[in-house]
Amino acid sequence: MYIKRCYFSNDRREVIAITQTKKLNIKLLKEKRIEKGISQREMSKALGMYYTQYSRGENGERTFKANELPIISEKLGIPIEDLFS
Repeated sequence: MYIKRCYFSNDRREVIAITQTKKLNIKLLKEKRIEKGISQREMSKALGMYYTQYSRGENGERTFKANELPIISEKLGIPIEDLFS
């Protein structure tokens, strides 16, 4: 799954610019979620989406939006940059 590189405000809640194409490491995303004991339902609720939407994103069938990345990063406790391979 590819997503454009995002630049965020200092508080990481607002997308400032999007450039280049980088691959989102969905394997890492899934590993960290499981490691932290967070269910897909919890992640989908934090992102304000249906469970099936999150599940499809984690399985590479849907692209996560740029504004969802700070939430994913915060919930998993890893920097946004680390979500990309």
